[in-house]
Amino acid sequence: MQINPGNSAGILDDIDFICGTDSTSYPTADKVRNLNRHYYKGVSDVLRTQGRQQFHDSINLNVLPEKVFTLVDGQRQYALPADLLKLWAIEIKDASGNSFRLKEIDLNDPVMQRTITDLMETSGIPRYYDIKGEDMYLYPAPASGQVTLTDGGRVFYTPEIDQFTTADTTQEPALAEPFGRILSIGASIDWLMVNDTSKVDRWRGEYEQLRAELRQFYSTRNKDGGNRLIPNHRQVDFL
Repeated sequence: MQINPGNSAGILDDIDFICGTDSTSYPTADKVRNLNRHYYKGVSDVLRTQGRQQFHDSINLNVLPEKVFTLVDGQRQYALPADLLKLWAIEIKDASGNSFRLKEIDLNDPVMQRTITDLMETSGIPRYYDIKGEDMYLYPAPASGQVTLTDGGRVFYTPEIDQFTTADTTQEPALAEPFGRILSIGASIDWLMVNDTSKVDRWRGEYEQLRAELRQFYSTRNKDGGNRLIPNHRQVDFL
């Protein structure tokens, strides 16, 4: 569902239908703000449940869900992509150009508690990473003779969504089509909670049902790969 295609069949039109409003009683700027909030809720639901198949807004974002970065001899700290929403994996190339995946450090692991100091002492081929704030730290730090420096690192991640603006017309959410109404119902509930509470329970029930179906849909979407649990490395929770 597009946000505002001008044919009375858009997301903004659905909000007005549910609430009995127009652009005066429920201004477009307020609708768009609330739509984005519930868009993040839907995406967060997807990220919680997805396994092998990684969520990516290929409809609106003309970028790949991965970025390369250059390694620096002896440097441990590197900035994460500015548009990162969820981190999936980090890879490093050795001096021969072969890529391999790093393992996330678990400071609660007894092995890591005994070896973390040693990992920090001598540069070499990174084997582990740790996330601190907006940066990733490689252990050990890369050594120029043992890794490929130029474009020697790669981050696989889910980028931030392309949020709606008041100027958008044909843009649509990257969620599967049956669940786009999560946004319009959610934004309607926000308005109804202030202006007409008698309708809130009815629409909240449908809203939660759609979110439950969304989680179920994405948890089993890739049937060829089967279902498996994958630990979350870094996730922004908007609930």
